[in-house]
Amino acid sequence: MKQDKEKALFIAKKVFAELVFDIQSLEGMPFTMPEVQTYIQGITVGGHKITDEKKLKQQILGWRTLLQLVENNAFSITKKTACLLQKIIAKDEALEIGQFRTGQVSIAGTEYTPPHADKLDDIFQTTITALLQLEDIREQAYRLHLDVAYNQFFYDGNKRTGLLMLNGHLMSNGYPPLSIPAKRLTEYNQGMIRLYETGEHEEMTAFLKECHQEMYGRFEGQLQNTKTCDKMDEDMGQSLEDLETRIVFQERALEKLSEALVAQQCQLDEIQQSIRILAEKWRDMAANDQHEDGPQPPPPHY
Repeated sequence: MKQDKEKALFIAKKVFAELVFDIQSLEGMPFTMPEVQTYIQGITVGGHKITDEKKLKQQILGWRTLLQLVENNAFSITKKTACLLQKIIAKDEALEIGQFRTGQVSIAGTEYTPPHADKLDDIFQTTITALLQLEDIREQAYRLHLDVAYNQFFYDGNKRTGLLMLNGHLMSNGYPPLSIPAKRLTEYNQGMIRLYETGEHEEMTAFLKECHQEMYGRFEGQLQNTKTCDKMDEDMGQSLEDLETRIVFQERALEKLSEALVAQQCQLDEIQQSIRILAEKWRDMAANDQHEDGPQPPPPHY
């Protein structure tokens, strides 16, 4: 999987509706893919609660904010960025937004108890330091998502925030986005329960890697075609540059030839002027000779 930030953003924009659909599915929102596409176009769809529509709107805004951060080279795996994204996607959902939780939480379906609130800042810094030691940037991103969910830094929106942070890290480093397909949501949730209970990341890391490869595989051929087009554009650009160089060379040659023709014309003008002067002198000399060779007056008679 080659790194190319421009192409990573291209893929994210291409599948934007899918990314939004998948992230809203993480929280069990009731929208179908066509409905999400319609909402992204700015058209409302009937039959849904106003609260659900507002939540979907925030997921759209969250992804748009992330893409803007990546495009502007402003994304970073920091508490500030995580809080910014959580404030958007968990608006009107969480007890507190835009900051780490200040109380204890629990997770449905497991007896795992997340860390106490007063330890979250230290845990976050330790987590970031540890994951940055991993050599593979993709594994760093996968671990980032899992650790945000595992430690429950926020009252709500942890998995969604972690997924956005994961994708920000991937795309900022030139890797295409990752989405958890709605069809694999049960598999994802079951794996996360085992993560909470064991603290082992390997299973979910492998799962996220599969999802990532699946996303990239869908666009690999298109990216190759784009690469071929880029090469053709590059070759055409080089050909145009060569042609322009030749034209400039020919223009300079024509300028020199024109200068030579002007110089020759001046010399011809000078020669013609000299010929005219010589002709006039010759005519004058011929007239004088005739005058001297004409009949002489008879000598006087004595």
